[in-house]
Amino acid sequence: MTLNECMEQLALQPLFGVTGSDISQPAIEKARQGQFNARKLLGMDEDMKSRYFRPAERNTVEIVSSIRDRVCFTRLNVLDLDKAPMHGMNIIFCQNLLIYFRRWRRREIVKRLAERLAPGGLLVLGQGELTDWQPPGLQRVPSEHVLAWIKRQSDEE
Repeated sequence: MTLNECMEQLALQPLFGVTGSDISQPAIEKARQGQFNARKLLGMDEDMKSRYFRPAERNTVEIVSSIRDRVCFTRLNVLDLDKAPMHGMNIIFCQNLLIYFRRWRRREIVKRLAERLAPGGLLVLGQGELTDWQPPGLQRVPSEHVLAWIKRQSDEE
C-alpha cells in the first residue's frame, strides 16, 4: 500500500510486485486470503482504509484485489537461502525472525539476504535483531527509528 501510494504521488505506473515468505504453510495460506481482523487497522488513516480495504465476514476486512494481485507467497526457510530463486531484490524486510537465532547464525542469514539485493537495494531488519555488526557490502542507513542498510554499488565495494 505504501509503495502504491508513493508511486501515485510520483505519477508513476504501479509496476511492482511483492513476495511474502514464511516457513509455515498455514501462515502462507492465511496471508494469501488477504483478510484481517478489523482491529488490526485501528489507528490507520481513514482514507487509506477506504481505498485499500473492504468489509468482509465476521468483523474482518479484506485487502482490495489491486494490491492483493501484486503479492505472491512462497514457503521459504531462511536457512536454505542458497536454494531460493530470489535475486536482484530492491527491498527485503526481515523482521521478527532473527531473534530466534544465535548471533553467528543471524550474521550468516543477513549476509545471504544481502547477496539477494540489487545494487542500491534496501535491507530492513527488526529493531535490535542485529547489533554491533556491519554486514559486508552494505552501508547503514543513518536512523534511530529503523535498522536498515543499503547495498553498495559494486564499484564502491
